Amino acid sequence: MTSRPSQRSSQKRSRDSWWAAEENNEDERTERRPAPALRARSRQDLHDHDEPYRLIPNRREILDPEGDLLFVAGDRAAGDDLVAFKVCSRTVFRKIPGWRDLQCLSKPPDAEEWILRIPDVKPNAVLIILNILHSNFDQIPVGKSLGSQDLLDVTVLTTRYEVTSLLRPWADGWTRSFTEVLDRHTRNNEQNSAEELPLPLDTYLWITWEFGHAIAFKNTLRELAWSTTIREGSLRLRNEPLFSKSKEPSGAYSVIYAARLDIIKSLLQPLEKLVNKLSTFVPYNSVTEVGKDESLLATLFANLRRYELGEILSYSSPEDWTGSAYDLVEKLWLAFRASRLEHCTSNLSSLFKDTKNELTTTIENGTMPEMADFQTRYLEARANLTGLES
Repeated sequence: MTSRPSQRSSQKRSRDSWWAAEENNEDERTERRPAPALRARSRQDLHDHDEPYRLIPNRREILDPEGDLLFVAGDRAAGDDLVAFKVCSRTVFRKIPGWRDLQCLSKPPDAEEWILRIPDVKPNAVLIILNILHSNFDQIPVGKSLGSQDLLDVTVLTTRYEVTSLLRPWADGWTRSFTEVLDRHTRNNEQNSAEELPLPLDTYLWITWEFGHAIAFKNTLRELAWSTTIREGSLRLRNEPLFSKSKEPSGAYSVIYAARLDIIKSLLQPLEKLVNKLSTFVPYNSVTEVGKDESLLATLFANLRRYELGEILSYSSPEDWTGSAYDLVEKLWLAFRASRLEHCTSNLSSLFKDTKNELTTTIENGTMPEMADFQTRYLEARANLTGLES
């Protein structure tokens, strides 16, 4: 009599058969017995023990041909491909303690296939980290070849599992690439021709924070102070609440808020001084010059009102300006240009020239936002991990 196969053997799948399965064979997939619950309930967001492993990956990467672990990353529900990586479990768990903790929750009984599924990590970021762990250095992107989104995903992954030091050999090249993008963005903003960044500015701030790139962090803080607006008392960037789609470096919001007010105040001071001087200005005795100057002054105030600056001089606080600092500069230049101030008498023209020079100095040499001591210490600690200058 032929013996019936046991339920255990009917549910088992060999490692080779799982690895070789094609994605379009969904109707023929064999459901895998769920792993024992153990202490999995507290880890359910990382390792779903109630759902059988029926998902066939979109892509497969072999990091170690003799590997004993199939590391599955990505979440189709989030729009990611599902990618399976064949790796050496000892290599992975030895270097990343956060994944080592999942070992007891995922390792099956002897002779069963070992699959560790972590859906909430990006496959491309996982591939970079696994290539580092397996010493496949020729497969790791260098410099500008690593895109901004992949850099963000790698930063999220290494920060979450506290393995940022793994990135030390590549940190300088990767950060140099996006700091060039940020510098170009700042220069274009000052010229009122800003290009779109691959990622929001507040996202870049968090990347520089976690890499410990102090110079880029301060420059990005300054750019955010110039670029943010106010709505309902809160800072906004691109019409979205600041840090609504990215992580906030500790205390960054308060620093940006205070720096923005300081910048607006410094921009308004030259205009306030100009108006105060104009109120007591005595033109030349020539009737023609008096009439011309009075006409130009009337034009100036009309243009200030035209560009929503007519009431700004009576504001009790810079907080009353809800636009960005860049918006304020643009409106000031438009008002001055439309008023044709170069046609004033030499005395009045000199007064306007001094005002424009003071505004230009404020724009070009604006002071950096003041950071707290704990922020400086954090950047130094992160720089020690990445090898960047703090």
